[in-house]
Amino acid sequence: MRAAQLLPIGFVAAVLSIVPMAEGWSQTYPSRTIQLIVAYAAGGTGDIVARSVADKLGAALGQSVVVENRAGASGAIGAHSVTSASPDGYTLLLGQTAEVAINQHWLKGLNYDPDKDLMPIALAAVVPLALVVPAKAPYSTLPEFIAALKAKPKMTFASAGIGTPGHFAGELLKLQFDDNLTHVPYKGAGRHLMT
Repeated sequence: MRAAQLLPIGFVAAVLSIVPMAEGWSQTYPSRTIQLIVAYAAGGTGDIVARSVADKLGAALGQSVVVENRAGASGAIGAHSVTSASPDGYTLLLGQTAEVAINQHWLKGLNYDPDKDLMPIALAAVVPLALVVPAKAPYSTLPEFIAALKAKPKMTFASAGIGTPGHFAGELLKLQFDDNLTHVPYKGAGRHLMT
């Protein structure tokens, strides 16, 4: 009988301890515009994905989601702007490979730690790398391209920038074929695709 009498008192005490927190719950999230940071120039894959996500996220939340491109330093500038923002859910990063998994091993003096300063919340897209060559090239398959590399001609390869997955993929080919490839970094994938 005594335990049954304590249960309602314990329940009331629990409810009373929650009441002061209800004031914080009265504000709905989001109550203002959300910034979705893309750490690369406009027009690249991350930018395209961000704009698609922003439209759907904005509709689902009933609030504006604005995409902002903050390019530079293989995504480190945009990523740092997010890690130094208030952790209130209003500044998000559309994280890509370089700023999330490569920069801490590649750039000296990186002013954020992706493992400690960023928290993944969703996978927005999976984007594979593609090796493409000019239509007029004398090779059109990977075996033909590798045969051409083995013949030791000097070739160039382009990427969306230093430290990007495309850069590292090209450098891997370069290691295999005795430095006969020269990297040409563009300032973002959008510029690369348009040239």
